[in-house]
Amino acid sequence: MTGLRILVTGSRRWANRLAIAYTLHSLVVASGAGDDVVVIHGAQTGADRIADGIATAWGWRTEPHLARWYDDCLSTCTHLPRFDRNGNVYCPAAGNYRNQLMVDRGADFCAAFPLRDSVGTPDCVKRARRAGIRIVEPPVGKLLVG
Repeated sequence: MTGLRILVTGSRRWANRLAIAYTLHSLVVASGAGDDVVVIHGAQTGADRIADGIATAWGWRTEPHLARWYDDCLSTCTHLPRFDRNGNVYCPAAGNYRNQLMVDRGADFCAAFPLRDSVGTPDCVKRARRAGIRIVEPPVGKLLVG
């Protein structure tokens, strides 16, 4: 791995751009990575979209990973079929599979921006911690967002 790889995980309702910018900037400065930075994220709304915009504006590379909600379930799925509001079958474990894929891609840090009702963010943090990725949960984000 060259440069600095930062996995960003956070609530889809996260709106605090300053907390994410501050955290990303602090990690890059502390590591001395310069401009050789990759921001890995789940390509959703909220924290993911904010992190992508910041990384792009600062000239860093991004690595988005969409959850594949409407693909066939994997053989490891044990849940009953689930249907969305339109009656389409989806895999409720797709977010977890995406989180594991992001962790497996490797990162130096996992910057987490959860809100109280976050489900996917704690899952991603747990997987990153298990993989030995250092977790950063900025207190400034919790103070400013809730």
